[in-house]
Amino acid sequence: MKLNILYIRPLREIIEALACDSIRITYINKTSYFEQKELENNIEKIKYIRANLENNFLISNLSLLWVLCSKLKNEKIDVILVNAIRYLPAILLYKIKFYRSRRPLIFVFSHSPFTFKNKFKSKISLFLIRKHSDGFIALSKAQARYLKLNGIDNIYVIPNTTSISLLSGGENELYYEELKGDDLIKIVYVAHIEKRKSQHVAIEAIKILKKEYKVKNVCLKLIGGVLDIKYKKHLVEYIMKNGLTENIVFTGKLNHETVLNIVKESDIVIFTSTLEVLPRAIIEAMALGRPIIATEIDGVVDLIKNYETGILIHPNDCFQLAKEIYNLIMDKKLRREISIKANEYVKEYCSHEKIRSLLYKFYIETYRKKENTYDHK
Repeated sequence: MKLNILYIRPLREIIEALACDSIRITYINKTSYFEQKELENNIEKIKYIRANLENNFLISNLSLLWVLCSKLKNEKIDVILVNAIRYLPAILLYKIKFYRSRRPLIFVFSHSPFTFKNKFKSKISLFLIRKHSDGFIALSKAQARYLKLNGIDNIYVIPNTTSISLLSGGENELYYEELKGDDLIKIVYVAHIEKRKSQHVAIEAIKILKKEYKVKNVCLKLIGGVLDIKYKKHLVEYIMKNGLTENIVFTGKLNHETVLNIVKESDIVIFTSTLEVLPRAIIEAMALGRPIIATEIDGVVDLIKNYETGILIHPNDCFQLAKEIYNLIMDKKLRREISIKANEYVKEYCSHEKIRSLLYKFYIETYRKKENTYDHK
């Protein structure tokens, strides 16, 4: 059976994971992720429709509703994947014409860590999910637990993923590279510059490495656009005040390919964020075979098993971060073992085949439940 999926404001990696001979994806977004030639060559698998999906709630829903009713009124759709709860009003109005056929099923998910953090926003989101969706796709186990505790029963944990080229790559040659005393130790942190990403913890750890562990030849690259200008200004002032200008580099926002190349050439990847769902930056670092040190928070612990697929530290603990960086610098065997296990784990846990299989199972199970419900009625 061919599954026809309508995907609202998607991630490219999820489209790549789902599109196959048995699944056709129609996705709605402001811009296309694929060149026209790519779409033409995959016309049986992928279709793109443009809509003005801005942050403005009213404009987004009106634009989406117009597209749905004018361009998809005769389409057969089995599942609607909604990658933001705020688009549900337009989806619900569109679904009215499908009421008698009990289709399409609506599956909601959210990549934003703030969806359920604000009390008021959380109440509205939970109400919409409970009353007007057929299921929720949780990206992390913690997200699934929270929803379960708040009365959402039909939940499937389907993790984030990355490109097939990363997941299908072989062992990275840098697994075996030995760090010598005069080598420049390259550390990378990929994240927007904002307080919850806690770049100040990473910077403080570099200061401790230099002062307490006498590691002078270290460079930390902070990769990402600036979301909090005041926070960035504070970081720069601290770096200058403490003589770290030669050790800390802000690269700004870079294209994805450049980011991956920098991560691939790094010795250690760190991640000091305090709030996440399931960070793609960690998935990509693991797929590239980089040893990673990250904060022990929800989502991250789905990917990192301490001293197996990475190293976990307490949030905001710059001393522990400095210590673990030093341990990795000094222990080639540990770096190699963590890199290999991380690479193997993420290629299985986030594989495209697994994501397709889980979504298909979720659809079948949910559809059967609804059929039974209607039969009883």
